[in-house]
Amino acid sequence: MIWNWEAIAGFVTAGFLLVAAYFAWRQIRTAKLNRNAQLVVEMHEYLRSVMTVETLHLIYRTKPEDMRLLSSTDIYKIERLADRLGMIGHLVNQGAIDKYMAVEALAGPPSLRCWHQLKQFIEERRQQRGGRYGLGIRYYAKYTVKYQIENSPRNHWILFYMETPGEEDTINLVKRELEEPDLLSRWELRKAKAKRKVRSSYKKQLR
Repeated sequence: MIWNWEAIAGFVTAGFLLVAAYFAWRQIRTAKLNRNAQLVVEMHEYLRSVMTVETLHLIYRTKPEDMRLLSSTDIYKIERLADRLGMIGHLVNQGAIDKYMAVEALAGPPSLRCWHQLKQFIEERRQQRGGRYGLGIRYYAKYTVKYQIENSPRNHWILFYMETPGEEDTINLVKRELEEPDLLSRWELRKAKAKRKVRSSYKKQLR
């Protein structure tokens, strides 16, 4: 028997490359999981800090058109929080953080509520500063509302309660997006509804 050593060497090399690629993929996946876990812990602590809770209440009780009238100190606090949420939005958009993790375990609901309140303020600041100001928090809010439409029961959809004295309006932010699209395009909205319908049918079949 004549051995084709070149062919054998080629198979061996291909095998080593596959094994190396697998271990590289495992390392990347592990690194991503570790990064996600670290961000969950950090964001959990940040969102429950006294300053963050106070800033969220400030955002929730201030009318959108009055945001620009706040003191420079309050505006700094709001922008700091928006930047932190925006950082997560950019990481999700780049695929560095799992979308499910970002919405369910990090700050999905606050991101959507903050966008609802800060949209006008952010757009005004973007006109002043230009560039991509505020784009990250918009990403985060968009992924949150899209995820909720596709996966969450209607009674779990995110609500916003206006904390302004004398006003008791409760807004279903996901329902509003369905009725008056802001974050999602018409095509994205149809696609999200279709995914929700498929998942709903699948769940019924499992019962």
